[in-house]
Amino acid sequence: MIEDLRTEFKSDVKKLSEETIVEAVVALANTEGGTLYIGLEDDGTITGVHKNHQSTAGLSAMIFLIVRYLMFLLVQILCTVLQNLLLVLRFQRVMS
Repeated sequence: MIEDLRTEFKSDVKKLSEETIVEAVVALANTEGGTLYIGLEDDGTITGVHKNHQSTAGLSAMIFLIVRYLMFLLVQILCTVLQNLLLVLRFQRVMS
């Protein structure tokens, strides 16, 4: 797996800021959607999800509330946590 226009890796070793997560979401949503992997280094090494980001409900709600006001569109968010090591967020624009 590699990063491209629809795939983004973010290290969460030092706890990603909300701003960094939202910037990645907006970048993906401005194209055709994509997948954000939190807890994955640029070289593909899984380093884990920070404990503050292991609640998919809380992270999804934060992203949705901020992105909704920034972009004036509805973004479908699908969160998956894989053994508390990797958080996979898939985004697709469903309305503009």
